[in-house]
Amino acid sequence: MEESASIDGAGPFYTFFRIVFPLLMPVTATVAALHVMWLWNDFNISVILLQRDEVRTLTIKQYYFFGEHTADYGPAFAASILCMIPVLVVFVLMQKYIVAGISAGAVKS
Repeated sequence: MEESASIDGAGPFYTFFRIVFPLLMPVTATVAALHVMWLWNDFNISVILLQRDEVRTLTIKQYYFFGEHTADYGPAFAASILCMIPVLVVFVLMQKYIVAGISAGAVKS
């Protein structure tokens, strides 16, 4: 397909963005969704680096709702619901591509 595009006069950028990238869309969406979830749920590095309260992410602020002898369950569970919303939105928007990417590798040609 790339050769056909080059014979027809398409340049390298046009070939990539009009021919190759649409074929890679399921793989790209799957990797992007998994990467977003991995970055969103990153805890270890964030809890070490983000020491000031102004720069902490919502997932790190959840950690501070629980002390050694106390637990503030109401705000903690409200924050957990707020933390789930962006990841759910990403997966709902990319669900079509994720399923296509997963099933594309399962079919033997």
